Amino acid sequence: MSRNVAGRCVPVLAILLMLQGGSACAFEFADPDPWHGSDKVAHFSVSVALGAGGREVASDSAHPQLYGVILAVVPGVAKEVLDGIRQDNDFSYKDLLFDLVGAISGAYLGNTIMLRSSHDGQPVFGLQYGGQF
Repeated sequence: MSRNVAGRCVPVLAILLMLQGGSACAFEFADPDPWHGSDKVAHFSVSVALGAGGREVASDSAHPQLYGVILAVVPGVAKEVLDGIRQDNDFSYKDLLFDLVGAISGAYLGNTIMLRSSHDGQPVFGLQYGGQF
């Protein structure tokens, strides 16, 4: 029985070692990537802005929040894939997580806080409650 378990674990360990291997794998996962790194704030902030903007661009569609999140996450995924391919930088799933949380926050805030024009042409910020502005 223990021989059977060991036989199942060897391929999994081999795959994990290949993923962590330095020059053997062109796509590497970053180990020294702290959760509290300064780039995480940048990932979150840019994604919030892109999520709110994407939600506004898709405001006439059936699912504007979903499209806002998608429009905000795509640039972050593209950047991380390029980082994983380049030799001088590493792929970071933590950066992607901050991109996703920022995109969801931005799309939600873009749905809740709205910018509208008043009758005299001045911009007005407001909160939307139950579809009413």
